[in-house]
Amino acid sequence: MIEVARMPGPCRLVRDPVAGLRHLGVPRGGPADRLACSVANALAGNRGNPWTMEFALVAPALRARTSLACAYSGPPLELVLESGGASRPIRVPGSFTWPEGWLLRGGALSTGARGYLAVSGGIEPSATALGAAIRVEPGDRFGAREGRCRTRHMAMDFGWSKPRDVLRVVAGSDFTAELAGLLGGPWTVSSASDRMGIRLEGAPVPPRHAADRLSEPVEPGTVQVPGGGLPIILGVDGQTIGGYPRAAHVIDADLDMLGQLRPGDRFRMRLASLGEACNLAQERLRAHGALVLGIAASGGW
Repeated sequence: MIEVARMPGPCRLVRDPVAGLRHLGVPRGGPADRLACSVANALAGNRGNPWTMEFALVAPALRARTSLACAYSGPPLELVLESGGASRPIRVPGSFTWPEGWLLRGGALSTGARGYLAVSGGIEPSATALGAAIRVEPGDRFGAREGRCRTRHMAMDFGWSKPRDVLRVVAGSDFTAELAGLLGGPWTVSSASDRMGIRLEGAPVPPRHAADRLSEPVEPGTVQVPGGGLPIILGVDGQTIGGYPRAAHVIDADLDMLGQLRPGDRFRMRLASLGEACNLAQERLRAHGALVLGIAASGGW
């Protein structure tokens, strides 16, 4: 069992998205950085992404009530195990054994936005979830299978989607000459951002007249432009329909990077063709799969 002792920042349990629920208004959910979550689970000996803990900006403090085999992947941070007067630093990203009764705590992420803690066998939520994300609260308790593992380490900046200063997009159905101002930038990530959407600050884009506009389907990565002219990029917990103009869509290859943007980060948008977006998505999928399979093949359990 895992107990949430302290939670200084937002925290979720996430798993691979569940298909076939969007017509019910259920967001896609799942990890904001698919790569980092998959690497953590591969290091923990899991196939796919069972329930995994995703935290934003600051790591929670957690206590194990049984010995657990765990792994962390994501942006660099200080992670330490404590019990009584004993303290044991954890090298991350990597796998480690979390002894029964010990407190696992971490500091703030100096770069990136989200880190992932995986447990061998997956974390067991205390309640059934319809979608692929569960809010974590202080005092929560979650089931977990007892285990031990061999300690393994990876390169510090390896296994997560480090943000770049360019975000590639394809034109949306409402892309116009006026909305082409999106490509000028630069844009700054607002502190009002979360898993539902990333709000941007910068020079407003002239909005398209939206009187009597019907809501239309949207996806994670859809770039909407409200009446104020400041774009919102929908995240993995974003709604399934929306009425704001759909100016652009972040390409699949950059969606994980979107999940690691933090308040104050700056970037520009670059227009990509559909062909380029498809090729980059296939390249990402191959590289992602090869990395996870390579970790799994290295064994050590």
